[in-house]
Amino acid sequence: MLLLTYCAINDDTIERSLGDAEYSYYFVYRQFLKALKQAPFAIPVEGDIKTLESYYQNCLDRDESCFCLYFAQPHKIPTHLAFPIIPVFAWEFDTLPGDTDEGMDQDWGWKLAKFGWAITHSNYAVNCVKDRIRNDFPVVSIPSPVWDDFQHCFVKKRREPDASFQLRYQGTIIDSASLELDRLNPECWKSTLNELMAERLTKDDISLSIGGVVYLSVFNPYDQRKNWQDMLRAFCWEFKQTVDATLIVKISHKDSESCFPLFMRELYKLHPFSCRVLIVHGYMEENGYSELVKNCDYVVNSSHGEGQCLPLMEGMSAGKPAISPDHTAMKDYLRSDNAFIVESSPEPAFWPHDPRQRLRALRYRINWKSLCNAFQKSYRVVKEQPDSYQKMSLRAYQTMRQHCSRKKALSEIKGFLASRKSEYKSFDRAWQSRSHPLQLQFRRFLRPVKRRLFTSKPQ
Repeated sequence: MLLLTYCAINDDTIERSLGDAEYSYYFVYRQFLKALKQAPFAIPVEGDIKTLESYYQNCLDRDESCFCLYFAQPHKIPTHLAFPIIPVFAWEFDTLPGDTDEGMDQDWGWKLAKFGWAITHSNYAVNCVKDRIRNDFPVVSIPSPVWDDFQHCFVKKRREPDASFQLRYQGTIIDSASLELDRLNPECWKSTLNELMAERLTKDDISLSIGGVVYLSVFNPYDQRKNWQDMLRAFCWEFKQTVDATLIVKISHKDSESCFPLFMRELYKLHPFSCRVLIVHGYMEENGYSELVKNCDYVVNSSHGEGQCLPLMEGMSAGKPAISPDHTAMKDYLRSDNAFIVESSPEPAFWPHDPRQRLRALRYRINWKSLCNAFQKSYRVVKEQPDSYQKMSLRAYQTMRQHCSRKKALSEIKGFLASRKSEYKSFDRAWQSRSHPLQLQFRRFLRPVKRRLFTSKPQ
């Protein structure tokens, strides 16, 4: 058996794709590749779809089963391909897209049923798929295996209370400590904003000293599901008089010029405040991002729904307790002993790629006061109960080792494929039927000839 892996976004395109639809699939794909390196039957494929088809044709000639893990949302995966595909996708709503006026390709239930099986990243999504198709549909939850990359960031003892660390990277930044927010009044908003932006948009070597209690959040500000305004308002409101509380926001979007004004407007509405907010933009190398995660105290999420939430998983893998709601995918790994749980409740929503914005699903509304309380409690734990903080840190580390390690992911992929082993041949027959009959007949004729040519001993 040969297992191919494919993602349309690659190393060459990711930096200019940050913030675009499905950019996060690249990071998921990269983590799965690291787990699959230990499997000799797995091959990453770069290039276009024709490359995948050529691999499959070669497997047919050898009478070998061949499948492809295709990392994308189901409506982006083509159904005309002449080889079997296992969709790998994330989903954060309680229903699958299906009520559509744009053809069957936009119906996720129909497409997943056509592919015959699927891998997703949460039990919430698994239940959603089974509710839509059938209860025994072969779908499994395998989270992105990020633990191995961040477990080395776990420290058994937090840095000293008065100690600081250096944030270094190349990019742009908004630092509320040095931002003249009084200048951003409505009467001269546009002209003043242009002046301030001109000072900050030039990429530079950033080096900042950061101390106190540090919170980290990573998101695309244009993704409405992230609900980052609630987070920023709760942080600045609760720490209005607290000088040693810092929130670092790492923007995962390619365009700082359009993102920065969003944050400046929010900060203007919230000032004056004594806490510090850093809006960080720039593509960090793995070592730089790992250092940032290692030195923060908490990872924060205030979203309406998550397919798995890689930044939260990465931070917790490094032993950083979370401040987050425990809905959708996060319910699989958030507990009261590794996180400060933010209350939430369901409300009507639309699928993100539905241009009609019809209310066909549920998302989760954050209880803002509960988020404020979580910030306050977390701050007090670091300052007054260091032993309790270290226990939460250790529990976060242990939970993610069980939830999203490479060893676990590889074992579950092998188990999922093995559970379907009896259907390999039926899959091959179903997908071979898409090829032209004359092509199949010609291949069948060539197989015994090839065997005699390549297995016969020299005279």
